Amino acid sequence: MGIVTSRGIIDLELAGSISNIDGIESISRNLISFLSGGHDAIRRTRKLVNELDGAGKFSSADDSEKNQFPKLLNSQSEVRLRPPITNPQKIFCVATNYPSHLKEVDAEPPPEPYFFCKFANSLVGSNDPVAIPKASTKVDYEGELAVIIGKRGKYISRRDAYSYVGGYCVANDVSYRDLQKPPWWPSKIGRLGQNWVKGKALDCSLPIGPYLVTPDEIINPYPLRLITKLNGEVRQDDSTSSMIFKIPEMLENLSSGITLEVGDIILTGTPSGAAQFADQFLKADDTIEVEIERIGAIRNQMTIEMT
Repeated sequence: MGIVTSRGIIDLELAGSISNIDGIESISRNLISFLSGGHDAIRRTRKLVNELDGAGKFSSADDSEKNQFPKLLNSQSEVRLRPPITNPQKIFCVATNYPSHLKEVDAEPPPEPYFFCKFANSLVGSNDPVAIPKASTKVDYEGELAVIIGKRGKYISRRDAYSYVGGYCVANDVSYRDLQKPPWWPSKIGRLGQNWVKGKALDCSLPIGPYLVTPDEIINPYPLRLITKLNGEVRQDDSTSSMIFKIPEMLENLSSGITLEVGDIILTGTPSGAAQFADQFLKADDTIEVEIERIGAIRNQMTIEMT
């Protein structure tokens, strides 16, 4: 687990092992441990960073050897950014939550948030390749803001919703339109609806990252500008303030009968501009970049599935 600073990425577990701050080792093991620590974990981590910086322990590798300190800082090029949460218990995605997207799909807004699910097999990190599967020829992108749950809760009220948010990430809801709406849809589907599992939850269908940004850094997630680029060309450009259902409404709806656990992921919807409406689906070597201001950007190159 690392902490991103202006000077580099701190190896938090290593830094915690040489610190005297009470409880720092227990929250530095992984992100679930950190999130479970709540505001106290953030406070202790800030104290740790200040302590190490004041002691001059953020030195170069050569200086570290002279001072007998381990190397605590790494550059972005020295690390692989894995998904901030690698094994969430649940991943929820809200459908049609931007007016611009509703317009392009020619639909009316639902009376309440409408969710489908992805699974842990979907997760890949920023800069990881995303395979175009043998099972689909119509692979699409959807840039989204992701919410990470930081506190266990059930029957959460809108008023208290933000106290259950552990942080925010950038996400790409990779979709498979020919599986989501197969050739026999809708004539044979009756009232069953779209095939959300095959259309949304294949392997490598959820690039997420590049980091988890804690709520003390983003007090209010509205507005945040969201931009998706395909090979450098802007395809989606909107603001989170456009969402039909905001985060408090989503958490209230989801937690009504479902216990939200630390590390659960909630995708909050995508604006207009997905590939299916330009009939220009993703192909090998395409690069998809999703950026949300104050969080960062994820970039993934499309490859051909080899297995």
